[in-house]
Amino acid sequence: MELKIFEKEINRELDRQRLATISESKDEIKAGYPELLKLEEEIQGLKAEINGKEAFRNEKQVEYDNERFGVKTGETTGRAGIGINAEKKEAQLDLAQKDLEYTQSLNREKIQDRVQKINLLNEKMTAELDYQMVSVAANNGLAARIQALDALTNANTAVYWANLLIMALFIMIEMAPILVKLLAKRGPYDHLLDLYEAGIVLSADELWYKKKSESELRKEVFDEIQPERRVARRNFDLGLFHKK
Repeated sequence: MELKIFEKEINRELDRQRLATISESKDEIKAGYPELLKLEEEIQGLKAEINGKEAFRNEKQVEYDNERFGVKTGETTGRAGIGINAEKKEAQLDLAQKDLEYTQSLNREKIQDRVQKINLLNEKMTAELDYQMVSVAANNGLAARIQALDALTNANTAVYWANLLIMALFIMIEMAPILVKLLAKRGPYDHLLDLYEAGIVLSADELWYKKKSESELRKEVFDEIQPERRVARRNFDLGLFHKK
């Protein structure tokens, strides 16, 4: 009855437990594929290398622009125009750009290869998780609901006391007829019941006495005819002996 009264709360607790189980299952499955973390770290490293090359190219671009437009810095002369220094900066920029493009081309292929491997591993993990989810979804029986109710009572004081009061109420309802019977005075029904029980006892005694009397009578008759039967048996045996 408590399971029916707290059905909504139990369903929510079961959903929470399922989500927790799914999360734990995902972590356990992922822990079984350490190469997945390694591939992700490699992808991050390849992307970081591209970002580093791009930042270096941007730095050379700024130096080249400052040299052309006569912006005085620690890396430029401050003379505007395309001079020797500007040409050097341009050459450095071109070299940085080519290095960036080469790194992007090479690393993107590596990243794509690792992404494909990660996708294959994710498919395997998804298959394992789907297999486990069958048992998780089926975990909705009586034992699971009782366990969920126990978890609710341990976590929620209000549910604990409500459940305790409901249990006490049903115990009192079950005991009410017995308590009323014990506390009530004897009535006509009790007297009739006593007479009926006394009649049954008397009938049983009479039947026992009758059976006992019949048994004793049979014993007396048997004792009376036993000597005659012995004599008849002996004469019969002697008659057979003389015939032989």
